[in-house]
Amino acid sequence: MRKACKRFVCSSVFLSAVVPEEACACALDDIRIEQAEVIIQNRMTYVSGRIVNACGDETGAQIRITLQDDAETTVCACDFWPASAHNIPARDTHGFTYVVSPVEPNPERRASRIAIEVVGLSKW
Repeated sequence: MRKACKRFVCSSVFLSAVVPEEACACALDDIRIEQAEVIIQNRMTYVSGRIVNACGDETGAQIRITLQDDAETTVCACDFWPASAHNIPARDTHGFTYVVSPVEPNPERRASRIAIEVVGLSKW
């Protein structure tokens, strides 16, 4: 028996970055997020997608995920490094899944908008 699952695809991805001077030569335009979606299954909320490093240098990227309700109230804002303390190879992609719940007790009625931003770059 299949369990109920609600999905919505991110219609817009906002990218910005704060790049420390000691970071690699990559710029914000070199990093993008593809195929981001929110998956709500049972009482768990996940954000899944791919980060693309189009830079000629390997780099680590920090992502901020912000979930909002219909009134544009922030339900959750979470920062994480999708590759942990590893660099994403030059001209490569890295898949990620971030578990948002169980912080939100009833995600089915709350999360309706998603913004995903690259907020930092670091060379490990």
